[in-house]
Amino acid sequence: MALKLNFNDSSVLSGYLTQALPQVGLENKGFIVGSDGGLAYKLLSIDDFPRELKFHTMDDTRQVSDYLDALRKHLDYALGFADLRGFELVSAFDSSVGKSRFVVQPFDPSSSNIYTAAVGSTYVRDVEQLENFLRMLKDQKPQLDNAYANLVELAKKLRT
Repeated sequence: MALKLNFNDSSVLSGYLTQALPQVGLENKGFIVGSDGGLAYKLLSIDDFPRELKFHTMDDTRQVSDYLDALRKHLDYALGFADLRGFELVSAFDSSVGKSRFVVQPFDPSSSNIYTAAVGSTYVRDVEQLENFLRMLKDQKPQLDNAYANLVELAKKLRT
């Protein structure tokens, strides 16, 4: 008898992720398991960035341009390394009020909210794919953290 198991089930995937993260030396921060499956690592947090960009001077326009360039580079870099490992840019967010219902879906550059950007997959087929995902993030974490810190610093300049 061959068992057919759905590894992409959110409870199965969550269980594996919880066990695997400490083994690879990653914290359970920024990871999202979709309620209908899929796995993502968030690239941005809306709390760290301005919701509106205001500018009145030439210096303001330079700061806005620097921020947008850094944001674009951060997302392009993430997409590049994810693509090399068989992953993609996805949109990951909580779609409900009250009881959380997380969604992991393809990222559409023309309509997805930029603050939902994440690397991952809408479907995780097996434990090998999960391991590959975690190895990828472990390898790229220092670069992601540095780029993120740079973005936060640029965002702070926009608020002052």
